[in-house]
Amino acid sequence: MTKLPTKKKLRNSNKNAGFKVTGIPREEKKLLIINVNFTLFDSLSSVDEFYGRPFLHIFLGKMYKYYDIGLWTSTTMERLEGHVSKLDIENHPDYKILFYADASVTVDVKMSHGLTVQVKPLDTIWKRFPQYNSTNTLLCDAMEDNFFFNPLNGILVEPYYYDLYKEDDEFLKLAPYLEWVAQFKDVTKINHKIWETRIVADSY
Repeated sequence: MTKLPTKKKLRNSNKNAGFKVTGIPREEKKLLIINVNFTLFDSLSSVDEFYGRPFLHIFLGKMYKYYDIGLWTSTTMERLEGHVSKLDIENHPDYKILFYADASVTVDVKMSHGLTVQVKPLDTIWKRFPQYNSTNTLLCDAMEDNFFFNPLNGILVEPYYYDLYKEDDEFLKLAPYLEWVAQFKDVTKINHKIWETRIVADSY
């Protein structure tokens, strides 16, 4: 069981530090924040053709109809920009990314097992973009620790590894669920821990 943090440290107090804003929030759109490492791609992979998770661009294109999209990494902005370039995300015709955020706006939390981990408090995003709040924001991540401060807004996905490229269909399953969630006024009223049981058949 995770205990409350004994110490937390916001890595950078500058409001704009750690953010790269590349768009403008759209009216009546919810916010979908997606972790980068092991959610969008395998950060340990050296095989270019398997670098991005299968159906990545189709997934982001579908989500853009319902959500503004932000990408949040636990590494540096420089590395994030390199990954984005390699994945051909930045100028894709089917979707736009609202912002990129890096590790400088994560928080250190000491867990009950004794390890200190970086987590992603959504308050950091809401202060930067006040039109978003707990009712209209989701965080998709392959690490449950990142939901520490906002457990009702987290959607845990399977981590992606390039050697499972041919078998990985996580985005195929996740897309119809997120489309379904988009109709609700308050996303915290849904139990996202069982999201895979609510999968709706979809065709790509």
